Amino acid sequence: MHGEQDSLFCFLDGLCGSAMMELERRRVQDIISAIAAVESLIEFKRESSKGQGKKIGGSDKGGGDRDKSPKKDKPSKDK
Repeated sequence: MHGEQDSLFCFLDGLCGSAMMELERRRVQDIISAIAAVESLIEFKRESSKGQGKKIGGSDKGGGDRDKSPKKDKPSKDK
């Protein structure tokens, strides 16, 4: 049983933060349940990314459109 806990710890240690938090939220207690939960997260991610397709009105880099021209200084209003 101690070896199974070590396996679970090593498995959880190798996950990204959001996956690890999700497994903690689900209170996974063994390696088999952890693997099944991660597989369900992978399937959920695949399904959610299928619906996104091409972005409308945005750039592929995700930063949005920005004016690349140099900014002109506003005239100062000295009195």
